[in-house]
Amino acid sequence: MRVAAIQHDIAWCDRRANFTHVAPMVAAAAFAGARLILLTETFSTGFATDRDDLGEPEGGPSSQFLGEQARLHRWLHGWELVHVPLTMALLLLGAIHAVVSVYY
Repeated sequence: MRVAAIQHDIAWCDRRANFTHVAPMVAAAAFAGARLILLTETFSTGFATDRDDLGEPEGGPSSQFLGEQARLHRWLHGWELVHVPLTMALLLLGAIHAVVSVYY
């Protein structure tokens, strides 16, 4: 299984800008054969804790974006399935013989 980990500069509290920035990275990872694409847990807003308007309901804008990307590029996505540090996730994936690509 080819796995892609995407780390990107975040436009703080600006979902639309982050979706626009991340979409080509997701496309490149999918084109390179990734079947599992990992994004940071707050890829759409950053770690802003001082804003009450950033929370999302189930099926909100970030979930919709991920679903659209998954349908467009034919990969499966999960939202907060496992809450472990990226390095631990990569080690676990390495244990199952995954090929890991990292996109910045």
